[in-house]
Amino acid sequence: MSFGAKEIIVILIVGLILFGSSKIPEFARSLRKGIEEFKKTGEELSKGIETKNDEQAKK
Repeated sequence: MSFGAKEIIVILIVGLILFGSSKIPEFARSLRKGIEEFKKTGEELSKGIETKNDEQAKK
């Protein structure tokens, strides 16, 4: 499922109404931090799996 331009605009307008203009930047920063942490965790998990596979291949 992907969002088009109309859907994104509606979501932004609803967010603006619900949270107000002062809370939007704070929410965006929190969302960015969450996404970065999610990516970091995914990379660490991937590296861990690769390391484990390499160790098993050597045996």
